[in-house]
Amino acid sequence: MSGLVATIDRALYPAFDRNWDDALFRERILARIDRSSIVLDLGAGAGIVREMNFKGHASKVCGVDLDERVETNPMLDEGKVSDAGRVPYPDATFDIVFADNVMEHIAEPLAVLAEVRRVLKPGGVFLFKTPNKTHYMPTIARLTPHRFHQLVNRLRGRAAVDTFPTLYRANTKRAVQQLAASAGCVFRRT
Repeated sequence: MSGLVATIDRALYPAFDRNWDDALFRERILARIDRSSIVLDLGAGAGIVREMNFKGHASKVCGVDLDERVETNPMLDEGKVSDAGRVPYPDATFDIVFADNVMEHIAEPLAVLAEVRRVLKPGGVFLFKTPNKTHYMPTIARLTPHRFHQLVNRLRGRAAVDTFPTLYRANTKRAVQQLAASAGCVFRRT
């Protein structure tokens, strides 16, 4: 199956390398932070995506995740086990919050956006990367059971524990615009 995904990706995206999306997302985050920034990785997990390592680029890199491995994530200065809808930090703590392939898993995206808004400093930015619901991979994901996703990811070398159910409640431009407006956030597509 991993060969099929690679074949489709090569056919549809011949100019891009593996993890191109994480590399591009990293560039966008780096453009927004400096050595004085306090950063939150929302859904930091165990730290398996090397492009999301911002230690040395910011004053402090924190992370939250439901996965207990967040506490030992080597890419973080501090990791806490928590739901994204209840971030265990005070108001106005972070200059930037980012989420890499997390929003597709969120059951209550409005609550998460409101919580992100709460922990961001005035003028702070929330950047997230998530698959568009209409792309072929999310379409396949919605039509197949979770155990199939675990099998595909296992064939690609990823542990089953790192394959999470998807909901796609904040995965179109329109949905994000509506959610952002409801949470009192300003939406800008970058």
